[in-house]
Amino acid sequence: FFILIDGLDEYQDPEGLDQYNVVQMLCKWAPGNQSNVKLCVSSREEPAFCNRFPLERTLRLHEFTRYVMQRYARDLLQQIQDGPLLLQLIQHIPIRPERVSLWIHLVVRELSEDIEAGPITPDVSGRFPAGLQPLVDRTLHRINPRYTKMAYLTFSMLQLAAKYDLPLFDSTYSFLEDYCDNPEFTYHMPILGWQVHHRSERSDVSDPRVKIVFTATARKRLRLAATKLAIWCKGLVVISETLYMNNRLDFAHRSILEYLTKKEPRTK
Repeated sequence: FFILIDGLDEYQDPEGLDQYNVVQMLCKWAPGNQSNVKLCVSSREEPAFCNRFPLERTLRLHEFTRYVMQRYARDLLQQIQDGPLLLQLIQHIPIRPERVSLWIHLVVRELSEDIEAGPITPDVSGRFPAGLQPLVDRTLHRINPRYTKMAYLTFSMLQLAAKYDLPLFDSTYSFLEDYCDNPEFTYHMPILGWQVHHRSERSDVSDPRVKIVFTATARKRLRLAATKLAIWCKGLVVISETLYMNNRLDFAHRSILEYLTKKEPRTK
C-alpha cells in the first residue's frame, strides 16, 4: 500500500491525539524499508515531525522554489515603480511558501497606503519583519484605536464561524454596525429591497442553486461594508467571491486564525 497524506500539521483528532501521537501511529503503520506500507507525508516544519522523520528522506520544497516565489512576488509588487525599492522588498521576502502570499498581501497593502500619501522613503523595506508572526503583530498594532472594537469583533465572528464550520457572508456582516448601535435594530429598520434570485443557466428546474443579483441599495451597502472591513482589519480579513451565493469573509491566511487563538490576542 502507498499512502499519501498532505497537511499533516493541520490534523485535529477529536480524541485528543497530538502530533507526537500521530507520528508514532504512522511509524507503526510503516515500521521500515521491508514494510508493505509506504508513506509520503507533508507538513510544516513542526518539531514533532522534524525530530522523528529521517532528514535524508526529507525534502524542503521551499529551498527548490525560492526563485519562483521571488518572481511571483515581483508580479504582485509591480505597482511599485521604484526599482531599487522593489529589489529590496523582493530580497527581503521570507522563503516559506505557505506564508509568502500573506506576507506580500500585508506588505503591498501597507505600501499602497504609503503611495497614496506621497513618495516612499528609501529605507521602507527595513520596517517589515521577515517572519509572518512579527508582521501580523505589526499589522494588529497598526489598527486605529477607534476601530479596535470592530476589528476584534470581526475576528471573533470568523473564529466562531470556523469553529462550527459556518460561512460568514458579507451581506450578514454589513449589519454589524447596526447591531452594535442597537441589538434590536431589526425591529425598527425599514424593509430593504435586497436581492433577486436567478436560477443558474447551467442548472435544471430541480437544481436548488441560484445566482443572487443584488439591488442598487444592497450593492451600496456591501461596498460600504467592504470599505470598512479593509479599514478596520488592515487586510487580515478578506472577502472571497462565491459562485452561487453571497461573497464570504475569510482570514487572509489560516495562520492568522492560529495566531488569534493564542492567549494575548484572544484576551484582547
